[in-house]
Amino acid sequence: MHLRPTFGPMAIADVTPAAVRTWRRARLDAGVGPTTVAKAYSLLRTIMGTAVEVGLIRRNPCQIKNGGTVNTPERPTATILDVFALAEASQPRYRALVLLGAFAALRWGELVALRRRDVDLAAGMIRVRGSVSELNNGERIYKAPKSEAGKQTVAVPQSIMPMVVDHMRQFAEPGADGRVFVGAKGATPRRNHFNGLWHKACATVGIKGAAPP
Repeated sequence: MHLRPTFGPMAIADVTPAAVRTWRRARLDAGVGPTTVAKAYSLLRTIMGTAVEVGLIRRNPCQIKNGGTVNTPERPTATILDVFALAEASQPRYRALVLLGAFAALRWGELVALRRRDVDLAAGMIRVRGSVSELNNGERIYKAPKSEAGKQTVAVPQSIMPMVVDHMRQFAEPGADGRVFVGAKGATPRRNHFNGLWHKACATVGIKGAAPP
């Protein structure tokens, strides 16, 4: 799309460094995003590199330093106060999930796989025995580590223990095998549904770009 209008009619030997630079500048001046231009430039450089390898041209005309580099803005990092604000703005049944994701470094699949037996409230520890993976078709698969060494125990910061205790009392299913996190309708939470709630909480407290657990 971005290469054909300029280079499509040209013979490979006629593509010069000056022509490449002129094309790139024209794309940027036309308002095409820098990331899109960088990817198009990388493709052109690959094509011309192949032409060099097969002997069609002697030198690759794509000589722009870092022309194919894609600069991805760094995602903002939430502060401790931000995390507590997001937890407070979340639905009550997900507040402990937000806090554990942030302060115990647990991933989504690990969090929704937790069972009551995995949470030692007295010791302030959580045993991670596996994770839940959600496939593109909506099916969910529980994956356990291949060995005992693959399991881990993480400490729960004392600052969030009261919220974890309250969650276990109000929302966790009963019994040793009861799920720790359960949706409002009794199902294991789905990532896409939680993401919607997360973005709503972010908007409520005015935080942009924070990644969900």
